[in-house]
Amino acid sequence: MNTRSQREYSSVTNHSYIAFNRRLTQPLTCRLVDLVMLALVGLSILSGCTPTCEEKPDQPRCVDLEMMGGDEIRDPSPGGEVIIGIGGSEGEDGDGVLIGEDGELIIYPNDQLSPLSIDVLVLAPIDQSLIVEYYAKIIEEVTTQLARYQVSVAHMAIAPMYRRLNFSTPLLYGEPDAESEFDTIEAALAHFSSEDGLMNLLDGGSLDGDNLLQLGKRLGNAVVHHPFTPTAAGQPLYREPERGMLVLWINPFGRRCDLSSCGGEEGLLIDQLLNQNDAGEATWLTMGGQSHLPIKRVVHAFIATEETSDYSAFINRCESRPGLPTRILDHIEPSEVPLYQELHQVLGQEGAPSVRVDFCQALSEQSGNALEAVANRTRVAIHEQ
Repeated sequence: MNTRSQREYSSVTNHSYIAFNRRLTQPLTCRLVDLVMLALVGLSILSGCTPTCEEKPDQPRCVDLEMMGGDEIRDPSPGGEVIIGIGGSEGEDGDGVLIGEDGELIIYPNDQLSPLSIDVLVLAPIDQSLIVEYYAKIIEEVTTQLARYQVSVAHMAIAPMYRRLNFSTPLLYGEPDAESEFDTIEAALAHFSSEDGLMNLLDGGSLDGDNLLQLGKRLGNAVVHHPFTPTAAGQPLYREPERGMLVLWINPFGRRCDLSSCGGEEGLLIDQLLNQNDAGEATWLTMGGQSHLPIKRVVHAFIATEETSDYSAFINRCESRPGLPTRILDHIEPSEVPLYQELHQVLGQEGAPSVRVDFCQALSEQSGNALEAVANRTRVAIHEQ
Protein backbone atom coordinates (compact mmCIF):
# COMPACT_ATOMS: atom_id res chain seq x y z
CA MET A 1 0.00 0.00 0.00
CA ASN A 2 1.47 3.34 -1.02
CA THR A 3 1.65 6.43 1.18
CA ARG A 4 -1.45 7.99 -0.34
CA SER A 5 -3.49 4.84 0.18
CA GLN A 6 -2.29 4.61 3.75
CA ARG A 7 -3.47 8.13 4.42
CA GLU A 8 -6.90 7.47 2.95
CA TYR A 9 -7.24 4.18 4.78
CA SER A 10 -6.24 5.80 8.05
CA SER A 11 -8.61 8.75 7.68
CA VAL A 12 -11.58 6.67 6.57
CA THR A 13 -11.13 3.55 8.70
CA ASN A 14 -10.06 5.27 11.88
CA HIS A 15 -12.56 8.11 11.32
CA SER A 16 -10.12 10.63 12.69
CA TYR A 17 -7.67 13.26 11.65
CA ILE A 18 -4.62 13.33 13.87
CA ALA A 19 -2.40 16.37 13.80
CA PHE A 20 0.92 16.20 15.60
CA ASN A 21 3.57 18.69 16.54
CA ARG A 22 7.00 17.16 15.99
CA ARG A 23 8.04 18.65 19.34
CA LEU A 24 5.76 16.21 21.11
CA THR A 25 7.59 13.25 22.60
CA GLN A 26 6.76 9.76 21.43
CA PRO A 27 5.19 8.69 24.76
CA LEU A 28 2.69 11.58 24.60
CA THR A 29 1.99 10.80 20.96
CA CYS A 30 1.26 7.21 21.89
CA ARG A 31 -1.12 8.26 24.66
CA LEU A 32 -3.02 10.68 22.40
CA VAL A 33 -3.34 8.19 19.55
CA ASP A 34 -4.50 5.48 21.90
CA LEU A 35 -7.02 7.90 23.45
CA VAL A 36 -8.60 8.58 20.08
CA MET A 37 -8.60 4.93 19.08
CA LEU A 38 -10.17 3.99 22.42
CA ALA A 39 -12.95 6.56 22.04
CA LEU A 40 -13.67 5.57 18.45
CA VAL A 41 -13.64 1.80 18.43
CA GLY A 42 -14.69 1.18 22.02
CA LEU A 43 -11.79 -1.05 22.96
CA SER A 44 -11.21 -1.56 26.63
CA ILE A 45 -7.47 -2.10 26.27
CA LEU A 46 -5.02 -0.80 23.71
CA SER A 47 -1.60 -2.32 24.01
CA GLY A 48 1.23 -0.50 22.32
CA CYS A 49 1.10 2.62 20.19
CA THR A 50 -0.08 3.11 16.63
CA PRO A 51 3.18 3.49 14.71
CA THR A 52 3.98 6.31 12.33
CA CYS A 53 4.02 5.50 8.63
CA GLU A 54 7.67 6.46 8.58
CA GLU A 55 8.38 3.73 11.13
CA LYS A 56 6.19 0.99 9.61
CA PRO A 57 5.22 2.01 6.05
CA ASP A 58 3.58 -1.37 5.31
CA GLN A 59 1.14 -1.22 8.19
CA PRO A 60 -2.28 0.15 7.09
CA ARG A 61 -3.31 1.54 10.48
CA CYS A 62 -0.47 3.99 10.73
CA VAL A 63 -0.31 7.74 11.37
CA ASP A 64 1.07 9.76 8.47
CA LEU A 65 3.03 12.73 9.78
CA GLU A 66 3.70 14.25 6.39
CA MET A 67 1.67 16.95 4.68
CA MET A 68 0.92 16.25 1.02
CA GLY A 69 -1.39 18.41 -1.07
CA GLY A 70 -4.57 19.43 0.70
CA ASP A 71 -5.38 15.95 2.03
CA GLU A 72 -3.47 16.20 5.24
CA ILE A 73 -3.69 15.04 8.81
CA ARG A 74 -0.68 16.96 10.01
CA ASP A 75 -1.32 20.67 10.31
CA PRO A 76 1.73 22.54 11.65
CA SER A 77 0.84 25.30 14.08
CA PRO A 78 2.69 26.64 17.12
CA GLY A 79 1.23 26.05 20.54
CA GLY A 80 0.46 22.38 20.07
CA GLU A 81 -1.73 20.35 17.77
CA VAL A 82 -5.34 19.24 17.77
CA ILE A 83 -6.83 15.77 17.74
CA ILE A 84 -10.19 15.64 16.04
CA GLY A 85 -12.33 12.74 17.22
CA ILE A 86 -15.09 12.08 14.70
CA GLY A 87 -18.31 11.22 16.49
CA GLY A 88 -17.49 13.01 19.71
CA SER A 89 -15.57 12.11 22.81
CA GLU A 90 -15.67 13.61 26.28
CA GLY A 91 -12.63 15.01 27.96
CA GLU A 92 -11.55 14.14 31.46
CA ASP A 93 -13.75 16.86 32.93
CA GLY A 94 -16.71 15.92 30.74
CA ASP A 95 -16.71 19.11 28.67
CA GLY A 96 -14.80 17.85 25.63
CA VAL A 97 -11.64 19.78 26.45
CA LEU A 98 -8.23 18.38 27.33
CA ILE A 99 -5.01 20.21 28.02
CA GLY A 100 -1.82 18.72 26.62
CA GLU A 101 1.56 18.69 28.36
CA ASP A 102 2.61 21.83 26.49
CA GLY A 103 -0.64 23.62 27.32
CA GLU A 104 -2.19 22.98 23.90
CA LEU A 105 -5.94 22.58 23.67
CA ILE A 106 -7.43 19.29 22.51
CA ILE A 107 -11.14 19.73 21.88
CA TYR A 108 -13.78 17.19 20.91
CA PRO A 109 -17.31 17.92 19.65
CA ASN A 110 -19.44 18.00 22.76
CA ASP A 111 -22.75 19.56 23.78
CA GLN A 112 -21.18 20.68 27.07
CA LEU A 113 -18.91 23.18 25.32
CA SER A 114 -19.84 26.80 25.94
CA PRO A 115 -21.77 28.28 23.00
CA LEU A 116 -19.80 30.80 20.93
CA SER A 117 -20.60 32.71 17.74
CA ILE A 118 -18.43 33.76 14.83
CA ASP A 119 -18.69 35.53 11.50
CA VAL A 120 -17.87 33.75 8.25
CA LEU A 121 -16.58 35.29 5.03
CA VAL A 122 -16.31 33.14 1.91
CA LEU A 123 -14.26 34.01 -1.15
CA ALA A 124 -14.48 31.87 -4.29
CA PRO A 125 -14.23 32.14 -8.10
CA ILE A 126 -17.72 32.39 -9.58
CA ASP A 127 -17.06 31.96 -13.30
CA GLN A 128 -18.43 28.42 -13.79
CA SER A 129 -22.05 27.79 -12.88
CA LEU A 130 -21.61 24.02 -12.71
CA ILE A 131 -18.94 24.37 -10.04
CA VAL A 132 -20.39 27.14 -7.90
CA GLU A 133 -23.44 25.07 -7.00
CA TYR A 134 -21.11 22.88 -4.94
CA TYR A 135 -19.81 25.80 -2.89
CA ALA A 136 -23.09 25.85 -1.01
CA LYS A 137 -22.63 22.19 -0.08
CA ILE A 138 -19.22 22.96 1.39
CA ILE A 139 -20.50 25.96 3.32
CA GLU A 140 -23.46 23.96 4.66
CA GLU A 141 -21.18 21.14 5.86
CA VAL A 142 -18.79 23.58 7.51
CA THR A 143 -21.74 25.14 9.35
CA THR A 144 -22.93 21.70 10.43
CA GLN A 145 -19.50 20.79 11.76
CA LEU A 146 -19.20 24.10 13.61
CA ALA A 147 -22.50 23.38 15.34
CA ARG A 148 -21.07 20.10 16.66
CA TYR A 149 -18.48 22.24 18.46
CA GLN A 150 -21.19 24.61 19.76
CA VAL A 151 -20.12 27.37 17.37
CA SER A 152 -22.91 29.28 15.63
CA VAL A 153 -22.60 31.58 12.63
CA ALA A 154 -23.89 35.08 13.35
CA HIS A 155 -23.23 36.50 9.88
CA MET A 156 -22.08 34.89 6.65
CA ALA A 157 -21.37 36.32 3.22
CA ILE A 158 -19.79 35.21 -0.03
CA ALA A 159 -17.66 37.46 -2.23
CA PRO A 160 -15.94 36.82 -5.57
CA MET A 161 -12.32 35.73 -5.41
CA TYR A 162 -11.26 37.86 -8.39
CA ARG A 163 -14.16 39.77 -9.93
CA ARG A 164 -15.27 43.24 -8.87
CA LEU A 165 -18.27 45.51 -9.25
CA ASN A 166 -17.25 49.02 -10.27
CA PHE A 167 -13.70 48.34 -9.05
CA SER A 168 -14.99 47.33 -5.61
CA THR A 169 -15.36 43.85 -4.11
CA PRO A 170 -19.07 43.18 -3.46
CA LEU A 171 -20.82 40.88 -1.04
CA LEU A 172 -22.90 38.79 -3.43
CA TYR A 173 -25.03 37.10 -0.79
CA GLY A 174 -25.35 37.41 2.96
CA GLU A 175 -27.16 35.95 5.93
CA PRO A 176 -29.12 37.33 7.65
CA ASP A 177 -30.38 39.76 5.02
CA ALA A 178 -34.02 40.81 5.29
CA GLU A 179 -33.84 42.48 1.87
CA SER A 180 -32.24 39.57 0.04
CA GLU A 181 -33.39 38.98 -3.51
CA PHE A 182 -32.50 35.29 -3.30
CA ASP A 183 -34.04 32.60 -1.13
CA THR A 184 -30.86 30.54 -0.87
CA ILE A 185 -27.15 30.83 -1.44
CA GLU A 186 -27.56 28.33 -4.29
CA ALA A 187 -29.94 30.71 -6.06
CA ALA A 188 -27.60 33.65 -5.57
CA LEU A 189 -24.59 31.75 -6.91
CA ALA A 190 -26.61 30.47 -9.87
CA HIS A 191 -27.46 34.03 -10.81
CA PHE A 192 -24.03 35.57 -10.37
CA SER A 193 -22.32 32.78 -12.30
CA SER A 194 -24.72 33.15 -15.23
CA GLU A 195 -24.02 35.29 -18.27
CA ASP A 196 -26.33 38.04 -16.99
CA GLY A 197 -24.91 37.88 -13.50
CA LEU A 198 -21.31 38.12 -14.67
CA MET A 199 -21.99 41.03 -16.99
CA ASN A 200 -21.25 43.72 -14.41
CA LEU A 201 -18.70 41.71 -12.42
CA LEU A 202 -15.44 42.31 -14.21
CA ASP A 203 -12.20 40.41 -13.80
CA GLY A 204 -9.48 43.02 -13.95
CA GLY A 205 -6.67 40.61 -13.18
CA SER A 206 -6.88 40.67 -9.42
CA LEU A 207 -4.47 38.35 -7.68
CA ASP A 208 -5.31 35.89 -4.94
CA GLY A 209 -6.05 37.81 -1.76
CA ASP A 210 -6.55 41.19 -3.44
CA ASN A 211 -10.32 41.13 -3.01
CA LEU A 212 -10.05 39.84 0.54
CA LEU A 213 -7.77 42.66 1.58
CA GLN A 214 -9.85 45.30 -0.20
CA LEU A 215 -13.04 44.02 1.40
CA GLY A 216 -11.44 43.50 4.78
CA LYS A 217 -10.61 47.18 5.15
CA ARG A 218 -14.31 48.08 5.09
CA LEU A 219 -16.05 44.87 6.08
CA GLY A 220 -17.85 46.57 8.98
CA ASN A 221 -19.51 48.94 6.47
CA ALA A 222 -20.04 46.51 3.58
CA VAL A 223 -23.61 45.94 2.40
CA VAL A 224 -24.92 43.02 0.38
CA HIS A 225 -25.23 43.72 -3.35
CA HIS A 226 -28.81 43.43 -4.64
CA PRO A 227 -28.54 43.12 -8.43
CA PHE A 228 -32.21 43.78 -9.22
CA THR A 229 -32.39 46.93 -7.07
CA PRO A 230 -28.78 48.16 -7.23
CA THR A 231 -29.54 51.70 -6.13
CA ALA A 232 -31.31 50.70 -2.93
CA ALA A 233 -29.40 51.53 0.23
CA GLY A 234 -28.74 48.62 2.56
CA GLN A 235 -27.54 48.05 6.08
CA PRO A 236 -24.05 46.72 6.77
CA LEU A 237 -24.11 42.96 7.22
CA TYR A 238 -21.24 42.68 9.70
CA ARG A 239 -21.38 44.81 12.80
CA GLU A 240 -19.35 44.57 15.97
CA PRO A 241 -16.97 41.60 16.00
CA GLU A 242 -18.18 38.22 17.17
CA ARG A 243 -15.89 35.89 19.07
CA GLY A 244 -13.93 35.17 15.90
CA MET A 245 -13.86 35.24 12.11
CA LEU A 246 -13.59 32.27 9.75
CA VAL A 247 -12.34 33.07 6.25
CA LEU A 248 -13.09 30.30 3.75
CA TRP A 249 -10.90 30.38 0.64
CA ILE A 250 -12.69 28.03 -1.79
CA ASN A 251 -10.82 27.57 -5.05
CA PRO A 252 -11.03 24.63 -7.49
CA PHE A 253 -8.86 26.41 -10.07
CA GLY A 254 -5.22 27.40 -10.43
CA ARG A 255 -3.82 30.14 -8.22
CA ARG A 256 -2.58 33.33 -9.86
CA CYS A 257 0.45 34.08 -7.71
CA ASP A 258 2.69 32.54 -5.10
CA LEU A 259 3.79 33.74 -1.69
CA SER A 260 6.45 36.04 -3.13
CA SER A 261 4.22 37.66 -5.76
CA CYS A 262 0.76 37.95 -4.20
CA GLY A 263 0.25 41.50 -3.01
CA GLY A 264 0.42 45.08 -4.20
CA GLU A 265 1.54 48.56 -3.29
CA GLU A 266 0.79 48.00 0.40
CA GLY A 267 2.99 44.93 0.59
CA LEU A 268 2.83 41.20 0.16
CA LEU A 269 -0.38 39.36 0.95
CA ILE A 270 1.20 37.31 3.72
CA ASP A 271 2.67 40.39 5.39
CA GLN A 272 -0.69 42.14 5.39
CA LEU A 273 -2.50 39.09 6.78
CA LEU A 274 0.04 38.92 9.60
CA ASN A 275 0.20 42.64 10.32
CA GLN A 276 -1.14 43.46 13.78
CA ASN A 277 -1.40 46.44 16.08
CA ASP A 278 -0.02 46.72 19.61
CA ALA A 279 -3.05 44.84 20.92
CA GLY A 280 -2.29 41.85 18.69
CA GLU A 281 -5.26 42.55 16.41
CA ALA A 282 -5.36 41.87 12.66
CA THR A 283 -5.20 45.29 11.01
CA TRP A 284 -6.37 44.08 7.58
CA LEU A 285 -9.82 43.28 8.99
CA THR A 286 -11.96 46.22 10.13
CA MET A 287 -15.36 45.47 11.63
CA GLY A 288 -18.11 47.82 12.81
CA GLY A 289 -16.98 50.81 14.82
CA GLN A 290 -13.49 50.54 13.33
CA SER A 291 -12.86 47.58 15.62
CA HIS A 292 -10.54 44.65 14.98
CA LEU A 293 -10.20 41.03 16.03
CA PRO A 294 -7.16 39.40 17.63
CA ILE A 295 -5.13 37.80 14.87
CA LYS A 296 -5.25 34.49 16.75
CA ARG A 297 -9.05 34.44 16.43
CA VAL A 298 -9.10 34.94 12.65
CA VAL A 299 -9.03 31.48 11.07
CA HIS A 300 -8.09 30.93 7.43
CA ALA A 301 -9.41 27.72 5.83
CA PHE A 302 -8.09 26.87 2.37
CA ILE A 303 -10.48 24.46 0.63
CA ALA A 304 -8.88 24.05 -2.75
CA THR A 305 -7.60 21.68 -5.38
CA GLU A 306 -4.13 20.25 -5.03
CA GLU A 307 -1.07 22.34 -5.77
CA THR A 308 0.77 20.10 -8.20
CA SER A 309 1.90 20.11 -11.84
CA ASP A 310 0.88 16.47 -12.36
CA TYR A 311 -2.60 16.80 -13.85
CA SER A 312 -3.13 13.08 -14.44
CA ALA A 313 -2.21 12.17 -10.88
CA PHE A 314 -4.52 14.93 -9.61
CA ILE A 315 -7.47 13.57 -11.60
CA ASN A 316 -6.75 10.02 -10.47
CA ARG A 317 -6.72 11.05 -6.83
CA CYS A 318 -9.96 12.97 -7.20
CA GLU A 319 -11.62 10.06 -9.00
CA SER A 320 -10.63 7.77 -6.13
CA ARG A 321 -12.66 9.81 -3.66
CA PRO A 322 -15.79 7.81 -2.76
CA GLY A 323 -18.98 9.59 -3.72
CA LEU A 324 -17.30 12.46 -5.59
CA PRO A 325 -19.62 13.95 -8.25
CA THR A 326 -17.52 13.03 -11.28
CA ARG A 327 -19.22 15.65 -13.44
CA ILE A 328 -16.94 18.25 -11.87
CA LEU A 329 -13.70 16.64 -13.06
CA ASP A 330 -13.77 18.33 -16.47
CA HIS A 331 -14.25 21.71 -14.83
CA ILE A 332 -11.65 21.83 -12.06
CA GLU A 333 -7.88 21.90 -12.18
CA PRO A 334 -4.87 21.64 -9.90
CA SER A 335 -2.65 24.63 -9.30
CA GLU A 336 0.97 24.61 -10.37
CA VAL A 337 1.45 27.55 -8.02
CA PRO A 338 1.79 26.40 -4.37
CA LEU A 339 0.17 29.45 -2.80
CA TYR A 340 -2.20 28.00 -0.20
CA GLN A 341 0.28 25.44 1.04
CA GLU A 342 2.81 28.21 1.63
CA LEU A 343 0.25 30.58 3.16
CA HIS A 344 -0.93 27.85 5.49
CA GLN A 345 2.58 27.03 6.63
CA VAL A 346 3.68 30.60 7.27
CA LEU A 347 0.45 31.57 9.00
CA GLY A 348 0.86 28.61 11.31
CA GLN A 349 4.48 29.43 12.05
CA GLU A 350 3.45 32.95 13.06
CA GLY A 351 0.61 31.84 15.33
CA ALA A 352 -2.27 32.64 12.97
CA PRO A 353 -4.66 29.66 12.81
CA SER A 354 -5.21 28.03 9.44
CA VAL A 355 -6.17 24.68 7.93
CA ARG A 356 -6.16 23.10 4.47
CA VAL A 357 -8.74 20.73 3.00
CA ASP A 358 -8.65 19.07 -0.39
CA PHE A 359 -11.51 20.32 -2.58
CA CYS A 360 -12.32 16.87 -3.96
CA GLN A 361 -12.36 15.37 -0.50
CA ALA A 362 -14.69 18.14 0.68
CA LEU A 363 -17.24 17.04 -1.94
CA SER A 364 -16.89 13.31 -1.41
CA GLU A 365 -18.31 10.95 1.19
CA GLN A 366 -15.35 12.02 3.33
CA SER A 367 -16.58 15.61 3.52
CA GLY A 368 -17.68 15.38 7.15
CA ASN A 369 -14.30 14.10 8.25
CA ALA A 370 -12.44 16.65 6.14
CA LEU A 371 -14.47 19.71 7.07
CA GLU A 372 -14.53 18.88 10.75
CA ALA A 373 -10.89 19.97 10.63
CA VAL A 374 -12.14 23.49 9.84
CA ALA A 375 -14.60 23.45 12.74
CA ASN A 376 -12.06 22.08 15.18
CA ARG A 377 -9.39 24.59 14.23
CA THR A 378 -11.95 27.37 14.63
CA ARG A 379 -13.15 26.16 18.03
CA VAL A 380 -9.61 25.87 19.34
CA ALA A 381 -8.80 29.39 18.10
CA ILE A 382 -11.80 31.04 19.76
CA HIS A 383 -12.16 28.83 22.83
CA GLU A 384 -12.58 30.77 26.05
CA GLN A 385 -10.00 29.85 28.66
